[in-house]
Amino acid sequence: KNLARLIWFSKNYFSETAKRTGQSSVFGPARQLAVLIKAVAKNERIITTVSTFHPSYNLYVTWPVKVGSKGVLSLEKLQLKDDEQKELVAVLSDEKESRLKQY
Repeated sequence: KNLARLIWFSKNYFSETAKRTGQSSVFGPARQLAVLIKAVAKNERIITTVSTFHPSYNLYVTWPVKVGSKGVLSLEKLQLKDDEQKELVAVLSDEKESRLKQY
């Protein structure tokens, strides 16, 4: 019964999202949801990208994480060169300032 509700919700959620955003397909987001559900249900401990809170930047970002039966288990460490790390920090700082101005 719960699985049927989850399938119904997912199908309708992604259909509505596709309509609102003008996407021609719901398969990409639906596939990602299926991967996440499987990883949680089977405690697969996979690494994938999700939008999550990153405490180092005090911001919600799309980031590579390890996912298992308890959801996001850990944030993965990016292997960046110094200039890439500085650029990432600059972009995230700009994004944070932009969001703060909205409120």
